[in-house]
Amino acid sequence: MVYFQVEDVDRMFSDLAELEANGWVPKEKEADDKENSAAATAAARKKRLVPRKRKTVSATAASSSTANGKRKVNPALQQMMAAGRKELEEDKVVDSKSSSLLDVR
Repeated sequence: MVYFQVEDVDRMFSDLAELEANGWVPKEKEADDKENSAAATAAARKKRLVPRKRKTVSATAASSSTANGKRKVNPALQQMMAAGRKELEEDKVVDSKSSSLLDVR
């Protein structure tokens, strides 16, 4: 991998030497390069234009996750989230009380 990078840097320096020899005027690209790049671009464009297959969601899966545009939430999940919020709130109260006790001198 490093060897390819070294070769690339060597190629860049040789290109710079050619530019300096030409009075810093870039040379014209050959017609062959133009045709090759145009063919490659056309092939890439064709490849992109092929429609991708979309994943389809079955009607039962779509209806179970949404009802009238609203998400259904699992009641057990709601209870767990409420318990977590309550626990966090209790921790905040305890922390505020302990910090106020420490500040008293």
